[in-house]
Amino acid sequence: MKSQLIEQLRNDPEEVCFRSLEILYNRCTEFCENKNFLPLWIPDIEKKFPERLLETKEVNVLLLGAAVENFFQCEQWPNKKYRFFCLSSRIKKIFLDLCFFSESEISVIDRYDLFPADLMKARWPNAQEDWNFVYAGRISDHKNIDFLLYFIFFLQLLRKNKVTLTLAGPFDNMTHRYVPHSLYGSYEKRFFQILEKLPWQEKPKYLGIRDSEDWKDVGEDNPIYINFSSFIFEDFSVSAAQAQSWGWPVVLTQWGGFLDVAGKIQGVKIDEVSDSYDTTSDFLLKAKNLANKFNIHGLSGECKPNNFFQTVPDFVELKELISRQDKFKKTWGVGVTKLPTHNFECYYDQNVKDFFHSYRSIFSV
Repeated sequence: MKSQLIEQLRNDPEEVCFRSLEILYNRCTEFCENKNFLPLWIPDIEKKFPERLLETKEVNVLLLGAAVENFFQCEQWPNKKYRFFCLSSRIKKIFLDLCFFSESEISVIDRYDLFPADLMKARWPNAQEDWNFVYAGRISDHKNIDFLLYFIFFLQLLRKNKVTLTLAGPFDNMTHRYVPHSLYGSYEKRFFQILEKLPWQEKPKYLGIRDSEDWKDVGEDNPIYINFSSFIFEDFSVSAAQAQSWGWPVVLTQWGGFLDVAGKIQGVKIDEVSDSYDTTSDFLLKAKNLANKFNIHGLSGECKPNNFFQTVPDFVELKELISRQDKFKKTWGVGVTKLPTHNFECYYDQNVKDFFHSYRSIFSV
């Protein structure tokens, strides 16, 4: 069954992040098998309710980034009892605060149970050493790659030490939820236009698509993982987990699943990072301001793990899920439930915009 699912991911032309999903799927299924949380269904990977589970009475559901979209579709699920897990404290809070779940009905699987790491092994470079940043993942608008490139450009101008950036991953034209797909066209074209037009001190390197753990061999000393994502489904980040397991320090936005990251981490407030909706002047100003204040040696944090997984959640009957979905629609409007059709906030009414505001507030606390 595992091999069939992975093969489906690899053959899906729209699933550009299948490598990360494959790694995450293997780690999550191993954890759940060891805990006997079976049978297991991961809707982000198996889009429709699997036929192999039709005869079972109780199903364990692992919700990933599209957790709320999965909740919208529960009325199409078979009549069973469901037990819910997720990988982010922010996803859990969204289900508690916005989807009317109780504390005992959804549990967070700790990221360090899936990707063990010696969190004190990582070392920050000092102010005189090279700062070698590495990003791995989707090269796309919703990962704020434009902002990352300009931040590195300005940082190179300001620093006396050498600053480099290496990127690896597939290009993806997906935009933020509140920006129409047609706004920018090919992201790959836009990415290389930025690389070519700026007068770099040290031009960023793009390694292309790397399999599994190949991207860790970037050829630079003391690499630092960096990710400025404000993707609304950013619940975990396999590449950040891999980097920590290799002993790298990390620089991350204080957003979504990144808020659960511990160890040698430097957080960047989400309002310090420019998003697609910012004007060009605001975009450049934010990049300059962040580069000007950025100092690894002075600002690095050393947070401790959260040890989330404490209790096994209760099962929830389908009729109760549908009742909560009805309450959700009355509270936020039916427009929100159209998210799985890939519509965007700018086409919705005020109720939907209020929902996005509440969602983003939870993701950025």
